[in-house]
Amino acid sequence: MQCDAVQAKVQQLRARQTQWLREREAEQDRESVEAEIHAEGAVLLAAGHGATVVTEATLTPGKDMRPGHAANVIDRLTQRITDRLRDELRAQLQTETARARVSQQNEGQKLEGYLAKEIESQAICPICLDEMVPPKRAPVLLFPCGHSFCSVCISSHMQQHGKSHCPCCRMKIECKASNISLQQLIQGFVTRRDKVRKGAQRQHVQSHLEYTKPRPASPTFDLRGESDECVDPEAEGDDDESRLQRERETLTMRCRVLKNELLDVQAEEAAADAQLYTTMAGLQELHEQEATVNSKLQRVQAELAAVQAEMQAQQGQLEEVNQQRQSAAARAALIQQILAPLQKEVDKVDVLLSAMSGGNMASQSKNKLA
Repeated sequence: MQCDAVQAKVQQLRARQTQWLREREAEQDRESVEAEIHAEGAVLLAAGHGATVVTEATLTPGKDMRPGHAANVIDRLTQRITDRLRDELRAQLQTETARARVSQQNEGQKLEGYLAKEIESQAICPICLDEMVPPKRAPVLLFPCGHSFCSVCISSHMQQHGKSHCPCCRMKIECKASNISLQQLIQGFVTRRDKVRKGAQRQHVQSHLEYTKPRPASPTFDLRGESDECVDPEAEGDDDESRLQRERETLTMRCRVLKNELLDVQAEEAAADAQLYTTMAGLQELHEQEATVNSKLQRVQAELAAVQAEMQAQQGQLEEVNQQRQSAAARAALIQQILAPLQKEVDKVDVLLSAMSGGNMASQSKNKLA
């Protein structure tokens, strides 16, 4: 409300200023015409023309004039106002023509800027938010959903992570191909943008070199308080709204991709939780088996210790038996050594006995025969 009041006050002051300037201009025109008529009368008087009667009232500006003289003043004022209006109309027509030409140029530039911004917004990969500039990050079109991503991100999405659905709409990817049309648009846009930036840099350098030169005058204003250079706030508002709308679309696409990625990560987390539960159950079972095996191992170790003790006892008995065997073998060898000569003596006695018993038997048989 306060701003509206200030603007109304400014408009009122401008209207008063315009009215005062017009009245002042009309008064100056009247005085100028009277001065011209007075100068012409003085010239005619000096030349001595008898046909022209020049009075003191005619030669004195500001005094009462004759009706013919007043009509002459009005005619000249009318002619001067007519010439001024013609010049003003011609200047206004030229101004309107220039403004129309500038407006057309601005509309063309605005349209080109809008198309450039649209291309720039379409050139952003929804995953990495980088420009899909070929050949490293060439745009890749997915079928059948039609979404485009840079080749690096979609390759990482499909090959490294092993996913087969669109990161944006989660539709199954049947095939993919290079987006040639978008690639050409992005390439042309990037080339033109680089040229514009280089030109702006050169212009900046030139302006820096010409910094010490006289600067152009500031924009002039006409009697109505209008500047030669004006800014359209609605156009700026539209540009800001379009820019914010494109940023919102880009951020919305990025949020959608991240939400889908979050769903995938949550699914992977759930699968990992299930795998973790299964692994923990298997690990618990292995711990139980380890306890059982350790118990068995302890029993086996006790049995092993008993067997080893028994083996040591048996080893001691074996050594004793070996000693006894060796002692018996030594005694047997000694007995054999003693027995061998005795056996020879026995054999000798047997031979003698046999010889003696053979003679007795022969005498007995002779006695029987006799």
